[in-house]
Amino acid sequence: MGKTNRSRIRVSDHAIIRYLERHYGVDVEKIREEIVEICKGPVAAGAKNFLAQGVAFAFEPHTLDPSIVVVATVLDPDTKLGKYSEALHAKRKS
Repeated sequence: MGKTNRSRIRVSDHAIIRYLERHYGVDVEKIREEIVEICKGPVAAGAKNFLAQGVAFAFEPHTLDPSIVVVATVLDPDTKLGKYSEALHAKRKS
């Protein structure tokens, strides 16, 4: 393996979450439970995304078990939302 350029470092989202959890005492499981509560109704209604709490929650089927819905990401509703955009913006107009 060649030399590593130590001036180029990328911190993964997972590392950030664990740092917040372990260094700052952020209760990640409590946040997970809060998101589940927020998303239960929209998921039960078959939504692919949902606006609440000033953010956009985007849902996808679990890759191994499509009967499980995954909250795939949480986005600023005013940003370009890529594959989530069409359905979310259609919902915002109605």
